[in-house]
Amino acid sequence: IRSLEGVWSSVSSGTEVFRLVLRMIGITYISDLTAGICKESGYLVLSNQVTLAGKIGVLLTGFPVLMDLVQYVLKLGGNS
Repeated sequence: IRSLEGVWSSVSSGTEVFRLVLRMIGITYISDLTAGICKESGYLVLSNQVTLAGKIGVLLTGFPVLMDLVQYVLKLGGNS
């Protein structure tokens, strides 16, 4: 993982974005696994709710990256 952080830091603004991406991948994996278990157990409604909660978690986790991207685009456009 450390070597991937080095590659990411040279491409991106730093390792913080890489950590956020890893966190989003983890949220996605855990929510998908949990939703699959719920679905196999016959709890389809709970499975859908877990999937929705995972999507909201990923959205909230990625919000700082989205805000940085918007600020960067505004700087390029000259509207800082």
